[in-house]
Amino acid sequence: MPPAYGFDPALIAPEVRDGIAAGAATALGDALRPWRGTYPEVRVDGRRVRRSAIGTHLGPVAHAVLHHSAAPAAVVPHA
Repeated sequence: MPPAYGFDPALIAPEVRDGIAAGAATALGDALRPWRGTYPEVRVDGRRVRRSAIGTHLGPVAHAVLHHSAAPAAVVPHA
């Protein structure tokens, strides 16, 4: 959650933050496992999180992918 709700990621100890990231990566891998078997050629890449309270929250790379990709693309925000 954004710092306005009392959570500031910068204040979390690095080992805790790494544990949270590893858990999220494992959960994502588990969620994608059935799809990877069906569509092994589809790449899944992570994206950075914009912490700004204003703006589109979409970076230039994600914006370019969505507007110039010949194939379907989805940009999924971090939970």
